[in-house]
Amino acid sequence: MFAFSIGLFFWFIGEIVWAIYVIVYGIEVPFPSAADLFYLLGYPPLYFGLISYLKVFKDAFNRIVISISSIAGLIVIIVTSILIVPEALISSSNLIEGILSTIYPVFDSLLIILAVMGAVIFFGGRIWMSWLLIAIGFILLGIVEISYYYQELLGLIWEGHPLELIWLWVYLHLALAFYSHAKQV
Repeated sequence: MFAFSIGLFFWFIGEIVWAIYVIVYGIEVPFPSAADLFYLLGYPPLYFGLISYLKVFKDAFNRIVISISSIAGLIVIIVTSILIVPEALISSSNLIEGILSTIYPVFDSLLIILAVMGAVIFFGGRIWMSWLLIAIGFILLGIVEISYYYQELLGLIWEGHPLELIWLWVYLHLALAFYSHAKQV
């Protein structure tokens, strides 16, 4: 779980950079921004942490586990393909903005696939609640990122938009997952 913690630490730094733009400089956070660098740096350690944990239980992988988790991730990719990709190609002011608007939901879908795999594998077990909370957190992340970037591309986002509260729910679910896991192990 050390790698997972490193990934969350990068996201924490991204949140600090975001807050500096808004609170210290009093400006709307540009997109892309320095915060995006840290958010993106968080994904590889998160993947590594989830895969390392799940690899120990590779004998539990079967068609049902892979099917359920793949469906969850595919839903995010399909919604992204329908809502984000066309709008990103049309409305983005530059190529990087368009790519980032698309890549976040795709990266999130991989997190969702891995987290749902864990929730299905550990269903009914001692650490199932931890994995359920991780899966819910990453599903919420996928929902908020698709919604946020779609509305961003349409110019409907502002600092303090209610969608930003969902990111807090993501972090709350992940914190509760760690707490639950620590109590069960």
